[in-house]
Amino acid sequence: MKRVTAYLQGGIGNQLFIFFAAYSVAARAKNSEVYLDKSLLSLSQMQHPGNLEDMEIKVNGQILNFYSKRFKKPALLIKTERVFYKIVFACKPLRRFLLQYRSRVFGFDPLVNSLRPPISLLGYFQTYKYLADMPSNSKIEIALRNPSAWFNTACSEIGQAGSTVGIHLRRGDYAANKSTLGMLADDYFIEVLSTIASHEKVEKIYIFSDSLDSAELLKKKISNFNCEVVVPPASVSPAESLLLISRCTFKIISNSTFSWWSAYLSKNPSTIFAPIPWYLNHVEPEALVPDEWRRVQSIWVE
Repeated sequence: MKRVTAYLQGGIGNQLFIFFAAYSVAARAKNSEVYLDKSLLSLSQMQHPGNLEDMEIKVNGQILNFYSKRFKKPALLIKTERVFYKIVFACKPLRRFLLQYRSRVFGFDPLVNSLRPPISLLGYFQTYKYLADMPSNSKIEIALRNPSAWFNTACSEIGQAGSTVGIHLRRGDYAANKSTLGMLADDYFIEVLSTIASHEKVEKIYIFSDSLDSAELLKKKISNFNCEVVVPPASVSPAESLLLISRCTFKIISNSTFSWWSAYLSKNPSTIFAPIPWYLNHVEPEALVPDEWRRVQSIWVE
């Protein structure tokens, strides 16, 4: 079997993009398999990066199999490998001997389409294009392998609540990077909510956030709506909140990959509201936001 190894990074949203980039490479060759290396997750500053093994990923009803392992590499060794591959990759005569490809862009990287296994991938690969490279008219579905009782109850409640709005309020590590990535202000969510409410009946709003204080503050600002801050138990996977957002009628997302996947997995792209630009002072990822989504002018926290 020819192996495509993908080095997972970041939270569960980034991990899903990385997985599908690897799978698109594997799909172009016979007798190939996807192998997820979790070594870099040990360097992550996220408290709950999530785990793809919690999820069952399907394309056209077929489960995509993958293998994963976390190697116990010292942080110094990981950083040394990064420097080595960066130096070698910069030299074109040596580059062709590498069995590792390191993407230099956040969004669509056309060079990925020329890769063949065996190879390892390192990058973020934040684009819908690798998903579009799946078999024609492919339908991507993600479910939980072992959903918690909390998830089942919350899913049932959202399904019975009528016309709902799911808001994902990203804070956490974005607070330290708000001058580059940008952190969306409450006014952004409030303006989009007003737009939705002017055309549709909104029966309940669910706020999902990595900052309970920020979520409660936003709730106070929209107290004229029936609103609930969703607080998942500490023991459950972040994937549960992601899938709950996808089940809301309307989605108002932040500029995060977690938000992106909660929107992408929903059935109606016209009910998705995403910020433009995606980042404040950072390169805009190519082919990240599908044309069918509704773009709304970003309002940033100063």
